[in-house]
Amino acid sequence: MNDPFFRILAAFVVGLFVGLTARAFLFAPWTRALMHRGRVSMWRIFLMHLRGNPVNLILDAHLALVQAGFKSKIDQVEAKYVATLPRIETAEELMRLVLEDPQAPRRRRVK
Repeated sequence: MNDPFFRILAAFVVGLFVGLTARAFLFAPWTRALMHRGRVSMWRIFLMHLRGNPVNLILDAHLALVQAGFKSKIDQVEAKYVATLPRIETAEELMRLVLEDPQAPRRRRVK
């Protein structure tokens, strides 16, 4: 068991598992946000996972707001989700609740 081959093999298997997990949980949502001009860091996505919040639901609502021309921040969307936790089932519902908030994001000026 002290053979260096087994240590290298174990490190490779663990690294492969960690890499695939990071790709699925961090890199894929971050890439999707980047492609849709949503400013979300991998760290923010990681923290959402740690808090147990559904990253895809929150990200979908945030990206829909950004695509609609609102100055949305992922923090606002996540806070609204946590505040109304049992009621939210779709990104459209979450987007509507964010826009109903008095401190809702404003539309950007069209140039």
